[in-house]
Amino acid sequence: MLSAIQQIDSHQIAEDLKEIEAVYTSRTFLSGLFLGSNIPKNIEGIRVYNDAKEIDMRIETTGNYYDNPDSYDFEHFPDILEDETGRIRYQGTYSYEEAVKLEENFKALTSHFTGNFGKFVDNVLAAHIDSTSYSKIAEHAEMPLKHVHWLFERCLSYVVHANFIMMVDAAILGGLKNSPISQRMLDCYRLGGMPGGWVGPLPKDGGLARDCMELYHLGS
Repeated sequence: MLSAIQQIDSHQIAEDLKEIEAVYTSRTFLSGLFLGSNIPKNIEGIRVYNDAKEIDMRIETTGNYYDNPDSYDFEHFPDILEDETGRIRYQGTYSYEEAVKLEENFKALTSHFTGNFGKFVDNVLAAHIDSTSYSKIAEHAEMPLKHVHWLFERCLSYVVHANFIMMVDAAILGGLKNSPISQRMLDCYRLGGMPGGWVGPLPKDGGLARDCMELYHLGS
């Protein structure tokens, strides 16, 4: 999908996009969002989070988080990703003017990817689902079945889509190596799961993605 959209002259961009594409075309992509999956023996030092009941609050944190943030053991993940997106665009490898020019040069690629990847994610999730997948998660997490349906159909698919758009942007605007948050997100997906939130100091306070980003995976 990514590598065939347009001609890419930059070796770094081409290699990063190939790395992203290799993750989402893997047979294990998103398999860890389901019970009965296998978690890799080497999870590369990433802490694992496996509570389906709370994952939505960790990755798509609602506004009422700030009513009493000290009551949560995790940080506001969408805000962290939004700050990183702004840093990549305004304070990253390129000047703002250069970043805008790059975005324009790759507009065909990003527009095509953004418009089509959501359906791709839905199809991958559907391929992992059988008649008992949702009920097993509901029973295991002690949560209503209707909430599991909402989790997959309205929360997880949306977040996965948004995460990959961010990683593609990072690849274009300086490379994954210059966005440790984007690289760690990709690591989570490569391991079959997805990012499971941020536990530890905020990036502005010295928190590092390799230490603070958790892996959401229901495998064993």
